[in-house]
Amino acid sequence: MLARVCLRIAQSVLVWLGVSAIIFFIMHMVPGDPVASLVSDLSDPEQIQAVREHLGLDKPVVVQYLIFLGNALQGDLGTSYIYHLDVKALVFGKLGLSLFLLTWSIVLAILIAVPLGMLAAIKRETTVDQVIRGVILIGNTIPNYWLGTLLILVLVLGFRLFPISPPEHATPLELLWGLSLPAFVTSLALLPNITRVLRASLIDTIGMDWVLLARSKGLTERVILLRHVFRPSILQVVTLIGVQASFLIGGQIVVEAVFGLPGVGTLMINAVRSRDYPIVVGATLIFVILVMLINIATDILVALMDPRARIVPGGKR
Repeated sequence: MLARVCLRIAQSVLVWLGVSAIIFFIMHMVPGDPVASLVSDLSDPEQIQAVREHLGLDKPVVVQYLIFLGNALQGDLGTSYIYHLDVKALVFGKLGLSLFLLTWSIVLAILIAVPLGMLAAIKRETTVDQVIRGVILIGNTIPNYWLGTLLILVLVLGFRLFPISPPEHATPLELLWGLSLPAFVTSLALLPNITRVLRASLIDTIGMDWVLLARSKGLTERVILLRHVFRPSILQVVTLIGVQASFLIGGQIVVEAVFGLPGVGTLMINAVRSRDYPIVVGATLIFVILVMLINIATDILVALMDPRARIVPGGKR
């Protein structure tokens, strides 16, 4: 397991370096000049050039990236053009809410998808199964920004069942309730896939020899489902969560902006609008590290649940 974890860490470092280069150069290709948002229209060319030199934007993009990379490897993600604050401090100051929303979204997806997947597998090829599969298909096609706006109009402004955002000094329960709508919208990037994968895995596992053997011993269907069918099937769900983490975080950025939540997603979207390169690049790289940690944790969890997953390339455990 240690060898597998070390291999994933080495791969993650290479991925992080690749993503850092891609996002840095993409941001510098976006139309617009960040200096324009920092100086007035009446500024003379010398003042504009002085600002550009102060920010290091007068250097070639490749040189800018190498300077950024050297600082990033030392933990310095730069200074925001707009806020004039350390990017790392800005992002980590808002990361708590984003992590809470991400965790709550995953929990909601599991709480809803697992019962639906089990019910669809048990009632396969029946009306119940067809309805669940139809709902899954609809859930995969609904844009999260559209659904978020609709829920705000109906459940927040219409029926006033939910606050549009939790209070500033909310208790844990108030935070859970206040983030339930954005968490549900975010979970739609994961929920249909968990339901579909779990249903297919359960149906495949039900036909295995050890399940037939358990039935021949006289075990009840409930015991067979929970002990002999559900446990091996849940491995694919755990793996899926790790694989889908990046899509979940990407969707969460949009959801935070729709609901006006003061998280990292809203910070990033505002930074894109103002061409605040350091915030966009720094926040993206922090999210990449978060995805990598989720993937490594998923690998460890799967290896603990299934010894066969401890095999690393080369055939060694």
